[in-house]
Amino acid sequence: MIKEIQIKKYKKPKPRILIHLLVLLAGISIVYFKAAKAPFVLDDIHKIVLNDDIKEGISPSKLLFQYKKRPDKIGHDLPSPDWDRNDPSRPLTYLSYTINYSLSGLKYISWHVFDFFLHFFIVLLIYFFLKKLTSLYLSPPPKILYFLPALIFAIHPAGTNTVSYAFARAGHL
Repeated sequence: MIKEIQIKKYKKPKPRILIHLLVLLAGISIVYFKAAKAPFVLDDIHKIVLNDDIKEGISPSKLLFQYKKRPDKIGHDLPSPDWDRNDPSRPLTYLSYTINYSLSGLKYISWHVFDFFLHFFIVLLIYFFLKKLTSLYLSPPPKILYFLPALIFAIHPAGTNTVSYAFARAGHL
């Protein structure tokens, strides 16, 4: 006897999920639209604009281990106050800066667009994580239990820093 193998068909996303995702994207767009025009400020200048490491491309050794040391009064090496270099405790952040720089240079609009989509990606993670979590305990889960928290996270003023201030990307990563 030949056993028939059933192939699962690709399920198209339900229209309600697409509406939720479009509302989340629209909410983020409305809230953070003007941030795309903001120039580099504060730590952006030292950590991005003046940082030669992201312009040259960061090797793994440079990303993780290059951190200038200076001796203190009793001979111990302390981290240098040279803030133009990479912080080895944030390799993913500086890797993303290097990628961003290689794609668009110092055009600050592209940096904010990258941060915008990073924020949207995290909102999607929250949305689908809560959807899965609520479906484990409630069948069917009320849509408000996973849509509303994702929407609040998407448009909450606390997220302004990580979307409109390029150096604050570390908050998302």
